[in-house]
Parts: sequence; C-alpha cells; structure tokens
Amino acid sequence: LLMAAGLLVLTFLRIRPYWTGAIVAVLFTCIMGGLYPALGINALPSGLQEILGTKPVAAFNSSQPSMLSMRLKQSVRRIRSGEKKDQNTLKRLDGFVFVRKPDTDRFQALAKKLRISVHKAGEFQTFYSRGAWIRFAREDATAQDWKRAFRKRSLNHLKPTICYYRISPAGKGSNPNMGSDR
Repeated sequence: LLMAAGLLVLTFLRIRPYWTGAIVAVLFTCIMGGLYPALGINALPSGLQEILGTKPVAAFNSSQPSMLSMRLKQSVRRIRSGEKKDQNTLKRLDGFVFVRKPDTDRFQALAKKLRISVHKAGEFQTFYSRGAWIRFAREDATAQDWKRAFRKRSLNHLKPTICYYRISPAGKGSNPNMGSDR
C-alpha cells in the first residue's frame, strides 16, 4: 500500500516518467511475487510431483492449475472435451488429468464414453485467475461467502477445488471407470 501511495504522489508531482515506470515495475513485482504467493494463488500441494512422477499430465477444459508445467518441468496438455483430436489424445493418455470441480461430471461422462479407466487420485483447493488477474475465488462464491470470509478472517472456503485423476487407456488398466468417484 505504501508503494501504491508513493506511486500516486510521484504521478501528481510530475517527476520523470522513467521513475514512475520503475516504481510501477517494483509494485507489480511485489504484488506478483509477494502478495499472490501469500494468498496461495496458483499454489499446488506439496508432494504432488512425487505422486505424478514422470507420467504425462493433461488439464481438462481449462489451463488450470497454471503453474503445473513449471513445477513438473514438462508440458501439460490441454484437453478440450468437444475436440475430436483431444478426445483421441485422452484415449491414449496413460497418466493424470486435472479437472476443475464443476467439470468433473462432464469429464467422467466423456471417460465413460471413451472407455477410459479412471481413478480419482486426489483433489486440492487453490486460488487461480479466472480471466482477469483479480478474479481468483470460486465462480459460485456469493456475497454471503465473502462476508463469512471477512468475519472469519480466512479466504480458504473461497478456494476453487481441482481434482486429479489417474487414467489408463481402455484395455490397459482394469474396467473402464473402475474406482472413479466424485
């Protein structure tokens, strides 16, 4: 807040533009490198890399969790449910798929249709950007949810849930959808 106030003062004093630009850069660095991690935005659970190992990883109908590629040091494929090419990729995938909680029914229906063996490996809650870098809470969060968060001084129940599934191509694992749950 002090830096933001300083930026406003410098703007009104009409000092050299490069000083204002430098302060803006420092302010964004503090926000992105300090505030975001402090709030848990794009945080991933510890030990996730050990669970996933070197298996291929995909994200279903989303690019979330967004920091997963960097953490795993491998590309995370994006699977779009309506794309035939992506459905074929999903049919051959022997790895893990990350799915936002609201999309789990659609994912499991597609997996059943494609006869893919699915087992829920886990889930976690994390904030992530939803189109604009300031919108990070659950899409269905109400004003009452926000009031409760301020009253309890905790944003935890506003975090969206991301589930991850271990999948195997049809015929490679056990029965399709065996062990799947929501």
